[in-house]
Amino acid sequence: MFRVKVVVVKYAKVMMHWHCHGYATNANLKPFHEIPSPKGALPFVGTLFSLMAAGGAENLHEYINERHKQLGAVFRERLGPVTSIFLNDADEIRKVFSLEGRYPKHVLPECWLLYNKTYNYQRGLYFMDGTEWFKYRKILNDVLLKRDYYAEAKKNAIFVEQAFEIWYENSKRGQIIDLENELYNLSLIFIMSFAFGSCFHENADVFLPRIRQLSAVVREIFLHSVKLSVIPATLAMSLNLKIWSDFSQAVGQSVRYTTDLLNELISYKKKKEEDEDADGVVFHLMKRKIDANTLQRIVVDLIMAAGDTVRKDGLYRSYDDRGICRIRASSLLFSFQNAYASLWIFYLLARHKDVQSELYADIQQRGDTETARPSPMIRNVIKESMRLYPVAPFIARYLPEETCVCSYRVPANVRAAGLALNRRG
Repeated sequence: MFRVKVVVVKYAKVMMHWHCHGYATNANLKPFHEIPSPKGALPFVGTLFSLMAAGGAENLHEYINERHKQLGAVFRERLGPVTSIFLNDADEIRKVFSLEGRYPKHVLPECWLLYNKTYNYQRGLYFMDGTEWFKYRKILNDVLLKRDYYAEAKKNAIFVEQAFEIWYENSKRGQIIDLENELYNLSLIFIMSFAFGSCFHENADVFLPRIRQLSAVVREIFLHSVKLSVIPATLAMSLNLKIWSDFSQAVGQSVRYTTDLLNELISYKKKKEEDEDADGVVFHLMKRKIDANTLQRIVVDLIMAAGDTVRKDGLYRSYDDRGICRIRASSLLFSFQNAYASLWIFYLLARHKDVQSELYADIQQRGDTETARPSPMIRNVIKESMRLYPVAPFIARYLPEETCVCSYRVPANVRAAGLALNRRG
């Protein structure tokens, strides 16, 4: 039976490969330059000014969605320094992913690459490629996918309860809760807890104020990087633009803060290496004999990515007391999502009081959330929120070789971005 499954899987892969590559020699394929493209593109900047007129990089997903309505399932556009093809056809997006091979080529922000080169700074897993990426990805897969971290995640409930108590008291005084900053802070707390386990919890009072300081800097990094995504970073640096200096300064601060935190927590962790009850991802990575420099790079990446998908969407909403209480009851919700996803979940719950009531009743019926796993209702709320407002609106890849996309011949090394909005209709 196992051999039959292997044969079927290999046959499916061969057919997918033929489907993706078989058309590449077809003379009827249309050339790359005939892919629909918006009018008004300018040299060097392309349609950057059109994007800025539509609200800038923070509204890129809405801008691209409108382009698809105008130009169809595939179009080609240069936004600032990068020319890409954009797709919203599920089969074509699946085809692009099938071309990745064993070592996918990651799409990395130009501003980060320039910073790394200028300051001789090495990032972690998210900036690795080829065999190096595969080696450490495999180690992390073993550590992250073959263990049940649910019991450890439940320990974070105390941080959520503390945050909600503060929000609740502030809301009674009429203060508007800055959810974006608060969720950034909580997401970093969860990452530190996940990475260092009981070592972090036992010393939380020492580290929590510094994590709040770090969260403010990390948030600034990604606000600056969004703006630099449509402005050539090399140009911004050569002209000494404020956006580049702000970005560089924020990155430098975050690296220093994070490194200091890591060194202190690792010193606590080393004291517990012989303790069989020692927990946390870092402890398990230490047992894999990963060198200190690489370990630091990987963990720093996890911390800096904790809130990187949060965007400024103007979602500063005041919640009434009743709504705060109901959301407060589902404290474990945070353990499953990053800051951006949680922000949208809260927004949708605040807009739909009937779902709030149903969710609250479900949680009350299930009893103590400290001993029970999330109910199907909570999972469905999370899934539907992420369907409507995906954490990553775009999924981009570089094509490793020439291929057919929507009956067009697309050369190698072109960036293809799939739009992941699932609420069109």
